[in-house]
Amino acid sequence: MPTGILLLGNAGVGKTFLLNGLYGGSPFRSAASHAAVTTKLEHVKHQTENWLLMNLPGLVDSNPRRTAQNRSEIERAFQMTPMCIVGFVIGVQGGRIRAEDLATFESLNNAFSFLPSEHASFLFIVNNVPSFRPPEYDQQIIHFLQGRFSANIQVAVIANTPSNFAAQKELQNNLTAIFKAKTARIVRKKAEIQIERDRLLAAQMAAEEAEAARKREHQRLEAKRAEEQRRADAERERAAQRVQRVDIHHNHDSDDDCVIS
Repeated sequence: MPTGILLLGNAGVGKTFLLNGLYGGSPFRSAASHAAVTTKLEHVKHQTENWLLMNLPGLVDSNPRRTAQNRSEIERAFQMTPMCIVGFVIGVQGGRIRAEDLATFESLNNAFSFLPSEHASFLFIVNNVPSFRPPEYDQQIIHFLQGRFSANIQVAVIANTPSNFAAQKELQNNLTAIFKAKTARIVRKKAEIQIERDRLLAAQMAAEEAEAARKREHQRLEAKRAEEQRRADAERERAAQRVQRVDIHHNHDSDDDCVIS
């Protein structure tokens, strides 16, 4: 029986993209559109490894009925492949880990106990981080998650979507190495998935407000820089005009001297 590769996480964090990258093709639909959001459990056998790749919907949806359906699909995936390796995918917003992703993980961890009993079969994947980032960025993300959940948990940091064949192949090789190094174990549901909607929605709202505040600050700084640039340009223009008036006055005096002589 193949080992299940299950990627959990909220909608839009890139689970489908990562599974396609691990597969080395596009067996799952992945695109930046509402229509491409995964709503049903999908699975495909890996091309070379004895893995069954499980493409799962995100847990929380604005529609309560859809949320209940998502919960059932997640539970069904663990029933299909109890022997599995689990990755929880986290998104970043403004370079920061999203609070709603942490809240979703805690809801799922309370139901399936990924931590702290076993680390070899579980990892965090922080996806779509900026390609150009400070050297210490990855370690800060890793230390934050390890400090919050477990010092021994593995955290993989994946940069923005590769745009060429070489980068996609590198992503496939990296993901394959990550999952081959893990040890599958049987994961069964130990409690019902309790969706703390108020908490999750509050976390999402807080994240959206933080992003809006970041954008407002960015706009304020841009406006300030533009105003400073405008003033500097105006001062340079005034200085140039003063120099021009001095030159004209100097030339006029020189012409007067020539007439007198």
